[in-house]
Amino acid sequence: MTDWVIPCLLAGVAAAAMGRRTDVYGALTDGAAEGLRVLDCYEAKRPVRELAYLQADMELEYDHGVPEGAAQALTELFHRP
Repeated sequence: MTDWVIPCLLAGVAAAAMGRRTDVYGALTDGAAEGLRVLDCYEAKRPVRELAYLQADMELEYDHGVPEGAAQALTELFHRP
């Protein structure tokens, strides 16, 4: 049951927004933009496939502490063979 709470909530919000003809994408991305900062940008000289070698510094903040297993999941996500 709890596995369906967030998907149903998102579907309900999307349906309500469609009924009101609200720009859902714009509303969601406006808030996300405040948390993103680009520190430097380089001219594109290499193919997109090299994004696999992207280096990024990240700081993750959680409202209710670090979720159980988050460190291992992030390590697996960003692991390079």
